[in-house]
Amino acid sequence: MIANDPAKPIDVNVVGQSPHVVAYRMWYQKVGETGWTRFAEGHTSDDVSDHYTAGPFADGTKISYWLGIAGKPQSEYRAVVTFAQDGKIVNGGMCQEEGRTDDNGGAVKETEATLT
Repeated sequence: MIANDPAKPIDVNVVGQSPHVVAYRMWYQKVGETGWTRFAEGHTSDDVSDHYTAGPFADGTKISYWLGIAGKPQSEYRAVVTFAQDGKIVNGGMCQEEGRTDDNGGAVKETEATLT
């Protein structure tokens, strides 16, 4: 669960904290809807900001993200996805993704959370 003020937009940041490239996609699903809407897509290996603003969203909205990690085979990776409102990370909004890449140097993380 990620804390949410339904009157304010959410700021999302993706940060790689290891020498890996992190590709990402993010979606939201509003309360009562069955479809998902993509609101962010990119990767950490370019000079483009990995910061997005979306919403505001009603409580109960679902946020989903996919991370594709690439680097050396069998290496430890770490990435952080943050959710903030009013310039401060909200409760439950610091999502640390850690693990080890496979024999080809890749890994995938998928996460879904509900705004409350």
